[in-house]
Amino acid sequence: MNWEQVLIENGVIWQYPGNGIHAAYSLRDKHSDFYFNSDYIVRSPQLLKEACQAIFKEVSRAVKPDWIVTYPPYGLNIGFCLADLFGCKFAYIKSPEQPELNFDIAKNDSVLFCADDLYTGGSFRKVKQALEILDTGIQEPLSVIANFSGSKRFDGYEVFSLIEKQINIWDSNDCPLCASGSEAVLARREWHKFRGPIKSRDRISPVSATD
Repeated sequence: MNWEQVLIENGVIWQYPGNGIHAAYSLRDKHSDFYFNSDYIVRSPQLLKEACQAIFKEVSRAVKPDWIVTYPPYGLNIGFCLADLFGCKFAYIKSPEQPELNFDIAKNDSVLFCADDLYTGGSFRKVKQALEILDTGIQEPLSVIANFSGSKRFDGYEVFSLIEKQINIWDSNDCPLCASGSEAVLARREWHKFRGPIKSRDRISPVSATD
């Protein structure tokens, strides 16, 4: 299944078409020609379920975790769904700013990390840090919907993802799209400007997509 195309059709992914606006990140002064909007994964329970089932199908061949561990906000939806599929427990840090794991994870428990995406890995490292305080490690592979880190391995861990893609993110002062005259727009806040008027994008089932 071509998951990148599925997520484009469901309005999760936007890519710069060569003209018009480009994406600005609301929490950082960063611009890009690509945007992955996790809001539009979790807004559709069927899409979320099918993505998690695809991850489970592959990862369950190699691991059987005692816990699925992640971070908010979007990891919560994915982690809960995966924990249900694996029949295991579910835990999460309070936030990347407060990486507390208030769960009874034991030293020898096997832990599988999941998230919506992986890019710089800052939030992943917060989860790893919280687990190290409990003297517990993370089992491979890191399981994410989209891997934008540029490698199949991250910090020594194998990564499994439905999408693996190298993306461009520039500091606003160095943005080539701004230099060409394109306007930077806060993508999440004004996502309708990136999705456009195509109504068929509002619901396209992944099961109908093919490679």
